[in-house]
Amino acid sequence: MDDRVLPIGSVVTLKGNPTRLMIVGYLVKNKETDTMYDYCACIFPNGLDVNNNILFNREDIDVIFFIGYQNKKSILSTKLIKDCIDKIDKGENVEEILTDLVKDNIKDNTIKGGND
Repeated sequence: MDDRVLPIGSVVTLKGNPTRLMIVGYLVKNKETDTMYDYCACIFPNGLDVNNNILFNREDIDVIFFIGYQNKKSILSTKLIKDCIDKIDKGENVEEILTDLVKDNIKDNTIKGGND
């Protein structure tokens, strides 16, 4: 599988598991293991279950069934997220970058209504 970052809403399966998953988030840390994962997903089409998130990395993806909605802002965000993932893979700290990304997205979507 390639190393691009898929947008929110993308539907995939993981290697060795036929269950379809929908991507709902990025760069989520497992609190128990203190491990950072590229993606957070829910079972498709069931939807989000806050007690049962599936965490996985790009290399775990087997098949991409659907690529989620994209606009200019999401494309820029996924490029920044990919850069963060690459830095994490190299052992670099990216918390400040992620904090700024979240603040910028909240500000843009709240004040401007989410530009397309």
